[in-house]
Amino acid sequence: IANSLAVKKQLIENEGVSKDACKLIYNGVKINKIKNKTKNNTIKILCMANIIKYKNHELIINACSKIPKKLNYIIYFVGNDSSRLANLLKKKVIEFGLNNKIIFCGKKINPQSFLNNSDIGILVSNEEGFSNTILEYMSFGLPVIASKVGGNPESVKNNYNGFLIKKNDANGLKTKLILLIKNPKKRMLMGKNGFKDAKKHFEINLSVIKYKKTFDKLFWSNAKWKL
Repeated sequence: IANSLAVKKQLIENEGVSKDACKLIYNGVKINKIKNKTKNNTIKILCMANIIKYKNHELIINACSKIPKKLNYIIYFVGNDSSRLANLLKKKVIEFGLNNKIIFCGKKINPQSFLNNSDIGILVSNEEGFSNTILEYMSFGLPVIASKVGGNPESVKNNYNGFLIKKNDANGLKTKLILLIKNPKKRMLMGKNGFKDAKKHFEINLSVIKYKKTFDKLFWSNAKWKL
């Protein structure tokens, strides 16, 4: 069972799994009622990912170093930040003078408050299978900026519910961040589009039903073979 077309393709082409033996079932998330956001001049941007190299937090820092300081935004890094890499990134943030723009929040058991209060979600990994983080962003009505890797293009539709950028493209990330920071109407429209897509395609019960049907079919075919 593959959770994205990208993973399914990899299983077939690289792992030798036959097409007939490979089934696609997308991950699912709980769909939340979108709350009206408190009007605030500071645009809140969320990156929800443990700080490990392939999640590429460094790209976000590099992109922010190119954004005019006068823009009123703040980025929250939510995820395990106890690694050596995290300490290096914290030093880089200070060196760039971004310590009032990028906040390391550490690991959170329940990040719902961050999702509720954010305006934009970003995930610029160098590799992904199919990202639950992106689905969480969409389920809370956030426009998404994501790298065009793995299964990300299957949830993020460029210029509809967010933007896809090339891997390691700091200038591309900077441009899209500035665009969304400055444009509340676009943020709202993209967020609504993402919420609709999440509800239609990625609601948790849809995933549960498909898994149940798959396992039921496997069980009964095996039972008949034994009989």
